[in-house]
Amino acid sequence: MTSGPPTGVPVDFAAALADLRHQALRAEVRLTEIPAPRRVAPFSAALAGDVLPGASGPSAGPAGPEDHDHAEEPLATGRFVVLHDPAGQEAWHGTFRVVTLVRATLEPEMAADPMLADVAWSWWASASSPWASSPARAPSPRAAP
Repeated sequence: MTSGPPTGVPVDFAAALADLRHQALRAEVRLTEIPAPRRVAPFSAALAGDVLPGASGPSAGPAGPEDHDHAEEPLATGRFVVLHDPAGQEAWHGTFRVVTLVRATLEPEMAADPMLADVAWSWWASASSPWASSPARAPSPRAAP
């Protein structure tokens, strides 16, 4: 007996979600599935993440709310959204789009560094390279003020 994606869910989208769920995380990273946007793409999934102080080393996959130590103030928070339109969208140059938002407290000197967005983007590109289809087609980073 084989199991596949739920009825109506594209195989590519189900495979992408399975890959995300099986990634090893650093111990200080906590991920929780949250409601995804519904109007942007026919298929979507979203994660909220926190980076907590003190822990180090790998942990397994997304955590549930019961796995969070709410007493610790996160060093950084973020959102990770996967969008999929099997018909493709011209602006996406494909059928998938990933949208991220990261918030972290920085020292004033680091925040003022004009290379901050480029360095952060290079870290993201390196970390996501197993999933990236083509760095040449990757969008430019956009840093929020």
